[in-house]
Amino acid sequence: MRLILSIGQRIRRERMYLSWSQQLLAETVGTSTTSINRWENDKTLPHPYYRKQLCVIFGKPIEEIFSPADTGEQTEQRQHQVWNVPYLRNIYFTGREDILHALHNAFLATQTADATRFCALSGLGGIGKTQVAIEYVYRYGHEYNAILWATADTHQELVASFDTCAGLLGLLTKPELSTQTPIQEVLHWLHTNQHWLLIFDGVDNLEMISEFLPRRGEGHILLTTRSQATGSSIKGINVTPMGQAESFLLLLRRAKLISNVTELASISTSMRQDAEMICALFGGLPLALDQAATYIEENQCELRNYYALYQGQRKALLKRRGGANKRGYSRSVATTWTSSFQQIEQSNPIAADLLRLLAFLPPGTISQEVLVAGIVGLDEVLQPIAQNSLILDDAIGELLRYSLVGRYLETKMLTIHPLVQQVIKDRLDEMAQRQWAMRATQIVNHVLSANLILLGGQRK
Repeated sequence: MRLILSIGQRIRRERMYLSWSQQLLAETVGTSTTSINRWENDKTLPHPYYRKQLCVIFGKPIEEIFSPADTGEQTEQRQHQVWNVPYLRNIYFTGREDILHALHNAFLATQTADATRFCALSGLGGIGKTQVAIEYVYRYGHEYNAILWATADTHQELVASFDTCAGLLGLLTKPELSTQTPIQEVLHWLHTNQHWLLIFDGVDNLEMISEFLPRRGEGHILLTTRSQATGSSIKGINVTPMGQAESFLLLLRRAKLISNVTELASISTSMRQDAEMICALFGGLPLALDQAATYIEENQCELRNYYALYQGQRKALLKRRGGANKRGYSRSVATTWTSSFQQIEQSNPIAADLLRLLAFLPPGTISQEVLVAGIVGLDEVLQPIAQNSLILDDAIGELLRYSLVGRYLETKMLTIHPLVQQVIKDRLDEMAQRQWAMRATQIVNHVLSANLILLGGQRK
């Protein structure tokens, strides 16, 4: 006689097969160990959302774990939430509380009836925009009846995402009778429903998503984009580099050198010092920290040994992602920015030259006026920038589209992340590096000379 396992026994069997603890399963699914315990002891059934997550983790079809005969009528009685978020919750997600609260408050702000509220997470590639969006939907997902995720890298991916959404919403039951496309079907559903969240992930071209945006409806739309200019109707939230404390915790937690609940105060002084050296290399860029931590975990490498290795193998390490992240963001720091550099080179060569020059100037804030004054004495490569302020604005605007620089209008200062500088340098051959380093040196010398002359005149 075949032994028939209960649903709870099946969940426990699959967890034990993975050699996972209840705590690890709870953290990965995004629930509590109490819930896991109650599921495994058949005291409650997982919500349909958690069933999907469990089946993804176990690599089993839903019928094998949750057969209709066992779930009974309770399944039909539970409220079903439409959900197509393609990522599991990141159990190593650290900090970003201010951004999450700002985003939540922006969506909750008073709005007129039948109005969709738009928000955008903007920032440099690798700064963690998608991870913030993922954490937001897991943290606040209970406030929505439907959460729809659309990959917006290309038009083709957007169409495919809306096809998936149409199927999840039950809009394709009789496609032969429909006179509308899946995109139109989804937009109509958004127009006539409320309490939904639609996410466009990786929007580089705001015009490309216009045909996918509902013109009315009571819901929320969240974009992740590298562009800092998102228009007047979209609330922009800038995702900035992580602070020192957040960087420490992310590095050590992701490298599995401390637990997810360990606080800074309980970390040994030597470990903090070693972590501080590594974090200083990456300027609070989450992707770089995660990339380093992955290497440390996979190779069982000590922190100070990784720091020493980075000094001699920086270029290779910035290109190396590590196999443990293939289910999530698979691109490395170097490859994340490669497409941005290539697009800038094609669309605005002067902007590309300006970016190369900025890569060789001292890191930190750079005065726009000083930069232009120094360019006047250089060769013809960057003269259009010095001679025409419109060309300068266009060049800076092109770099802002990809958040490769920051610009403060009040002080007329430019900023560039030190890792962006490093990756740009690594893309140049030795001769080109010498040429751009010489141009940067000439600018600095020109400014210093001008200041000395001015001071001399004052003394006289």
